Amino acid sequence: CSLYSDCPLSDQTSRWLDVFSNDTCVNITSIEPTDSIPITVQNKIVLNVAELPDERNISPAYECIYENGFETSANQSGQSLSCDTPPTNQRPDIPSVQDHVSVQLLVKSYETNVNFVNTSFYFFECSNIKTCTECVSSNWACDWCIYENRCTHESDTCAQDDNSTIVFGVNNIFTNSMRRGDYFCPHLEQQDDEVLIPVDLTSIITISAVNLPELKGNPGYECILRGDGFEDSTPATRHNDSTVICNNKKYNYDANVQELNVSLTVQWNDNYIIDDIYGFIVTLYNCSVGRHDCSECLSTVTTREELQCGWCVSDTSCKIDDHCNQEWLQQESTVKCDDPIINAEEQDVIITGSNLGKDSSRIGNVTIGGHHCEVIKEKYVVARSLECTTESAAVDYSGTITVSVIGNDNTTQTGTSDDSVQFTWRSQSVVDFHPKIGPKSGGTTVIISGQYMDAGRNITVDIGGSICTVDRERCMTNQNIDQDNMWMNMVNETHIICSSGANKVTDAANLTIYFDGAVRPLLGVTYEYTEDPTIETILPESSMVSGGRMIEVTGSYFKSIQKPLLIINSPPEDPYQSEPCDVLSNDHMVCITPEINYLLSRSRRASTCVDNCTDVTIGFKMDGVEDLLSLPDFSFKIFDDPEYFMFQEKDNIKVFEGEQLAIDGKNLNLASTAQEVFVYIGTERCNVTSLAVNQLNCNPPNSQPKGVDINGTATKNKLPEVRVRVGVLEFFIGYVEYPEDDLPIEVIAAVAAAALLLLIILIVVCIVCQRRHTNERLTVEKTKQKMESVELAIRDKLKVAFTELQTMMPEMSDIGASASIPFLSFNDYVVNMIFAGQTDHPVFLKGTVDASSNLAKGLRRFHNLLKEKKFLVVFIHTLEEERNISVRDRVNIGSLLTLALHKERHMAYLTDVLKTLLADAAEFAVEDESVKGMLRRTESVMEKMLTNWYVLNLYPFLKNCCGASIYWLCEALKQQIQIGPVDAIEYRAKYSLNDEYLMREDITHNVLTITVLTDDSSSELKAKVLDIDTVTQVKEKLLDVIYKSTGIPFSKRPSVDEVDLEWRHGRKLEGRLVLQDEDVTTIIEGRWKKINTMRNYKIPTDATMTLVKKSETANGNKQLRSPISAMNIHNEKELQDSEAASDMASSRLHRVKTNRRYEDAEGGVRSYHLLKCKTPSGNENKIQKGNFRERALTRARTFYRQRVISEVFLLQLVSTKGTIEQFLLNAFNKLLRVGEQSEQFPSAIKYMFDYLDELSNRHSINDPDVAHIWKSNSLLLKLWPNILKYPQNIFDMWVPEIVTPSLDIISQTFIDACSKMERKLGTKTPANRLLYAKEIEDYKAELVKYFHDIREMPKITDQQMEAALSEDFVSLNSTFEELTVLNELYNYASKYGDKVSLAFDLGNLINHNKISTKFNLSVSTGSMYNCD
Repeated sequence: CSLYSDCPLSDQTSRWLDVFSNDTCVNITSIEPTDSIPITVQNKIVLNVAELPDERNISPAYECIYENGFETSANQSGQSLSCDTPPTNQRPDIPSVQDHVSVQLLVKSYETNVNFVNTSFYFFECSNIKTCTECVSSNWACDWCIYENRCTHESDTCAQDDNSTIVFGVNNIFTNSMRRGDYFCPHLEQQDDEVLIPVDLTSIITISAVNLPELKGNPGYECILRGDGFEDSTPATRHNDSTVICNNKKYNYDANVQELNVSLTVQWNDNYIIDDIYGFIVTLYNCSVGRHDCSECLSTVTTREELQCGWCVSDTSCKIDDHCNQEWLQQESTVKCDDPIINAEEQDVIITGSNLGKDSSRIGNVTIGGHHCEVIKEKYVVARSLECTTESAAVDYSGTITVSVIGNDNTTQTGTSDDSVQFTWRSQSVVDFHPKIGPKSGGTTVIISGQYMDAGRNITVDIGGSICTVDRERCMTNQNIDQDNMWMNMVNETHIICSSGANKVTDAANLTIYFDGAVRPLLGVTYEYTEDPTIETILPESSMVSGGRMIEVTGSYFKSIQKPLLIINSPPEDPYQSEPCDVLSNDHMVCITPEINYLLSRSRRASTCVDNCTDVTIGFKMDGVEDLLSLPDFSFKIFDDPEYFMFQEKDNIKVFEGEQLAIDGKNLNLASTAQEVFVYIGTERCNVTSLAVNQLNCNPPNSQPKGVDINGTATKNKLPEVRVRVGVLEFFIGYVEYPEDDLPIEVIAAVAAAALLLLIILIVVCIVCQRRHTNERLTVEKTKQKMESVELAIRDKLKVAFTELQTMMPEMSDIGASASIPFLSFNDYVVNMIFAGQTDHPVFLKGTVDASSNLAKGLRRFHNLLKEKKFLVVFIHTLEEERNISVRDRVNIGSLLTLALHKERHMAYLTDVLKTLLADAAEFAVEDESVKGMLRRTESVMEKMLTNWYVLNLYPFLKNCCGASIYWLCEALKQQIQIGPVDAIEYRAKYSLNDEYLMREDITHNVLTITVLTDDSSSELKAKVLDIDTVTQVKEKLLDVIYKSTGIPFSKRPSVDEVDLEWRHGRKLEGRLVLQDEDVTTIIEGRWKKINTMRNYKIPTDATMTLVKKSETANGNKQLRSPISAMNIHNEKELQDSEAASDMASSRLHRVKTNRRYEDAEGGVRSYHLLKCKTPSGNENKIQKGNFRERALTRARTFYRQRVISEVFLLQLVSTKGTIEQFLLNAFNKLLRVGEQSEQFPSAIKYMFDYLDELSNRHSINDPDVAHIWKSNSLLLKLWPNILKYPQNIFDMWVPEIVTPSLDIISQTFIDACSKMERKLGTKTPANRLLYAKEIEDYKAELVKYFHDIREMPKITDQQMEAALSEDFVSLNSTFEELTVLNELYNYASKYGDKVSLAFDLGNLINHNKISTKFNLSVSTGSMYNCD
C-alpha cells in the first residue's frame, strides 16, 4: 500500500489501483482446466489473474512457484498465465489414509522479486478411496469401476461389458455421461422396519438394495453380522438387482444382554463390499436373559411386545412360543402367575423376591410386623424388588413382612416372609465423638460412638450446618486394616465414621445425626472449626531419591490436622506420601521424606536442574485442605542417593593413621549435611567434621573400639566394623585397625637388659628419631587431607560458577521483549553531552541580558560577525595560540560557538568552518611530524567543536538505530548485578565486570518475591529482592518496578528519600510496619553497627509491601498513609516542573541519583552492610550465645575463607561477562557495522570520514593507519565511549552507582578495540584487561571492515550534506538563551580583542580590513554598553 508517486511505473495499466476505483485487487480467479490433477499426471495449467499487469514486453515476466520448491517460468497472455505442473518425482507424498494433498501455488514477479499472488493447488490419488459412494462424491475427477471394485481417474481402464460397469464422479468435468453420482453406486437401501431375530431360531434376512451387480459364477454374495464380541456370516442370494436374501441361519450370542444390535454387511466376489450408506442394523434377542419369573417376563415394562416373549409354564422360563413345548403364557394372558415370594429384607427397608407384580400399580398392601409400609413407586423394580417407608414405633420390636399383589386375573395374591427375614425397630442414642477440632475445609475423620448406630438406611451427620459424609459402602468393604482397628472402618452397632464437610466460618458447632427421619442431637459437646493450616517455611528444600530426610515445616494450625502427610508431586507418577508427620506444636512439625521409586531409574528423568537432581513440587495432605496439596512456590529438589565407597585396601581393612578418617564416595553433600550423616566404628560414633561432594571426614575415637559391628555382634576378624547411615540408607565401608606402638618388644627388652650407658644413649637416640619420623609422617598426612579439602572446595566453587553462567543467561532472554526506550529530549541530551550535565553553567541563567538593552544590540552585531567565516577562523586560531587560556576555557569556547551557530541555516556554515579548521590542523601536524597525534585529545576549540558537531547530528541515529541496543546492554548489566548481593557501603557486588568492585566472599542469601501495592494498580506487581538487601536498596528496586510498569521515566519518579517502605501484614493486610535502614532494632557489635536488611525484619517471601510518601503531623508523629500511585507522583512531578519552568536546573528531565553512603555514628561506631572493611579488635568473635544459626553461619564462613583462594571469585567476572555477552555484541555491532540498509547510516559520519581521507591524500600520507587514527580519534574514541560509560546522558534511566565500574570496563574495551596501540598481556596484567582480551582482537577486525564499508558507500556531495543537515536538524527550545551564549563568548572576545585584531593585521588578508573594523567596533561598543 503506497502513494501513487511512490509506486514504480504507476502510470502503466494495472500498476497502481486507486482506493476509490471499482478495480478488484490482484487475485487468481480460476485455474484451467481445474485446480487439481492426479498425482501421476503432468500437464500445463492456465491461471486467470484479475488486474494482472501487462508485462508481455518482458520475457519471462512471471514465474510459478510451488510450495514444495518447484519453480517454472510463466507465459503471459492478457490476464492469464500458463505454466507447467511439477514433475511427478518432485511432488509431495499422499498418505494412504488421505485422498489428496494441498500445496500453495505462488506467482512471482521477476522485476520486483515479490510473490504477489497465491492460491491452493491439489494433487489427488483416487485409488486411496475404498467405496463407490466416497469415490464419485469426492472433490476430484474420480470414477468407480464396479466389477474391479476400485476408484480411478482413468475410467477407460475399467472392464466395460456395457455402460453399467462405470459410475462417473460428480466432479469429473471430462465426461458427459448421465451415470454420474452416488445414486448409481451399488448400495443398501434405508431400513423401513426393525429386523428382530430371536436366538436359536432358523431365520432369513431380506435386504433391499440398489444396482446390485450380477455375478454369473461363484463366489457369490455373503451376509456378515458384526457386533460387540459377536461375528457370524451366512451365504446370500441375489434375488434381483434390488433384493438380496441372507440364507437360513440360527444365531446365538454369549453376552448377558436381552438385546444385541449388530451391523449387517453384504459382501460379494469374496471381498467386495456393497456400500451401506445408512447403516443396516439387525437386533438379536434372548427372552430368558434378565427375566427370572412370570411377572418379569409378561410385564410390558421389562419386555416389549415386538419381541413376542412369553412364560413357558412347563420350563418356568421366559421364551418365544416356538421354543416352548407345552403351556405358554403370552403377555395378554389372564392366567395368574405364582404367588409372591419374599427372599430378604435389607437394613434400609428394600424388599426383594420374585413375582412382586408386573408394575407398581399392581402392588397392594405392604406390612412389616403388622405396621403399614408406604411403597415408593419411583424405586419399584418389576417383579424383583420394592422400597417402602415404615411408620414410627414407640418401642423396640420385630416382625415379618407381608406383600400383596394383584395377579393377571385381578385377584389378590399374598406373599409372607419366613422367620429368618424380619424387621426390627431400634431407638438410637449418641454418646460422644472425637476428634473435636478440625480445619474449616473439612476432610477430618470423625468417629462417633453410641448405641444402635447401624439402625436405619439413610444416616446423615450434620456438624454446624455442614454434612459429615458417611461412606457406608466404602467402610464396610475396606479390608485393608488391622483387626484391632477394624471397627474404625465400619458403620456398626456402636460407631459411625464420617468425613467432615467444609464450613465457611470458624466457630464451635453442634453435632446432629439423622437416622432416616429420626433426629438424634448430641448436647453439651461441640466441634470446633479452625482456620485452615498454612505453610510458611520448608527446610531443607531438598531430599534424596530414597527419602528419609527430616524436613522441618513451620506454619499455623497444625494441631487441627489428624495425620498431616508430606506429598511429593512428580507427574506423570501418582503423588508419593510420607508417613504421618510429627506435630511438635501448632506452628511447627517435622516430616520424613518418602522414597521416590520412579526416580531410581535415571533414564526416566526430565528436569532442568543440575547436579544430578530433579525438580519436584512439594505439598501436604492435611485432611480436606486442597490448597496445600501442591505448593509450586516452594522450590524442592530430589537428588541422587549418596554412595559411600568401601575401603580399597585388602579385605576392606584400613589402617588408621592421622587425625581424621576419610571415606570416599559421590553425591555425598547434595541432599545431606554433616549433621545428618552418622559414622559408626563398631558401636562408637566417629564425629563428622566435613562433608564434600566426594569425601567425608570424621574424628574417630582415640583408641580402637571393640571388634564388633553396629549391633554389638563380634566380627570374624575381631576388628571394628565401619558403617555410614544417612536417612534410610546404610553403607558398609569396611574395618579399621589402629597401628600398634612404634617401639618393638625386642627394643624394650634390650633397653631393660642393657647395662652400658652408651647402649642406653643409642637406644634413646633411636627412639627420638623414630618418633620424629612418625610425627613428620602424620604431619604430611594431615597436610595432604587439608589440601584435598581445599581442592574440593575450589572444585565446588568452579561448578557453582559454571552453573550460575548456564542458569542466568536464559533469564536475560526476556529483557527488551516489550518496553519503550526512555530517550532524553534533545535539549537534555545536548546539556549532558556538551556541558556534561552542568546545570549551573552561566548559559542556563535566564534574564542575564535585557533583549531591549544596548548590550543586546552589540551582542547581535557580534553574532553577525561570527557568521563571517574568515573572522571566525582567525578568532579561533588566535584563541588556540593563546597560552594563558586554560583547557577548560578552550572547551567552553568550543561549546559556546557550537550553540551560537546551532541554527538550521547555519549548520552547513558550521560544517564548512570545521573543515577549514581540520585542514589547518592537518597541515600543522604534517609540518610538526605529529600526524598520528591529531585529534587525540579534546583540548582545543576545534576538537570540542568537532565532537559537538557529531553530538548534534547523531541524535536521530542514536534514537532510531543504535540507542536501543545500548539501553538494553545497560539494563541487562544492571539486572545481572542486582540479582546477587551488593554491599551498600563498600560498593562491592557478587557480579561485576570490574574486579576492584568484586565481592570476594560468599554471602548466603535468598530471593524474596515481594507483592507491591499501589493505590491505582489494577493488578498486583511482583518484585524480586534479596533477604540481605538494605531498606534503601529494596526501595530503589520497588521504585524501578512500579514506574517501569507504567512507563514513567526516572526523572519523574520520587527519590528513595521521599518515600518510606511499609510492610503490610495480617489477615487483611491491616498491620503496617515502616522499615528503616537504622532503627531501635539495629544490631551493634562492639564498634560495628549493621545496617538493617530484610533478613533482620524476617520478611518472608510473598510478603506485601508498599511505598508511601513521607508526611508528618505538626508534632512529628507519622500519619496513616496510602500507597504511592505512579500516576499521581507523575502528575505531581509535571505540576512541579510547570511551576518551576523558569528555573533551568529544575526543568531538566534527567536527574542523577547516587546511593547514600552511611556515615559513621557517634562514639566511633561504624556502619557496615555485608562486609567489614576493617575488623575492630576484640570483637570479631563476639556472637550471641543463644543465636545458634548465627554461630553456625560464622563457623561455615570461617571454614570456607580458610580454604578458598580469593582469586577463584574472579570466575564471577566471567559469569557476568557470559550473561551480558549477547547484549554487548548487539551494541558493538550497531556501533561498528554499516549494516545491510546503508541508506540509514548517518550522513555526518560518512561525510566527515571521507573528508579525513581527502586530507590524508592531500598531504600524500601513505600510512593507512593515519586515516584510521584520525577517524577513531574524531568519533569512536570520544563520543561512543562516553555514551557507553554514562548511558544516563541519553536515557532517562536509573543507573546504580555499583553499575558504573562495569560500564567503565565496557567503555575501555571499546576504546581498546578502536585503538591502534598494541597491548602486551602477561601474568601481571590486571584481570579487567584480560577479561575481553580475545574479543578485542575480533572487534579490531570488525573496525577495519567498518572503515572499508564506509569508504565503499556512495560519496556525499556538499549539497547533499547541506540537505541532510537541514532534514535532520533538531532545534533547541528555550533551554539556552542566545543572548546569554553570545555574552559569554563576547567576554572572551573582549579579553583577547587586541590579539585578534593584530592577527588580522599580520595576516595581510584581502578585504579583511572591513572585518577587523567591525570587530573593533563591536568590542568597543560592547565595552561601552557594559559601562552603561
